[in-house]
Amino acid sequence: MAFRRALGLTAADEDELRRELRHRALTGEVASERGNPLGVLYVIDFVMTRGSRSARIRSVWFVPKGTDAPRLVTCFVDG
Repeated sequence: MAFRRALGLTAADEDELRRELRHRALTGEVASERGNPLGVLYVIDFVMTRGSRSARIRSVWFVPKGTDAPRLVTCFVDG
């Protein structure tokens, strides 16, 4: 519901959001990083623009110890 209100995204737009998240995971600035015995959590914040709408998105990624494959934990409209 929040993505629809903020950006007009619906379930039919999941590929668009997925592409944006992957792009930001590779190119975005890490807002915070926290390690634990299982791996490292990364928080990446970015502004997504779609048409005339913009919203701040927070994504949280986990990279398990011993791998370099990030896994999306969550993402949400922040604000």
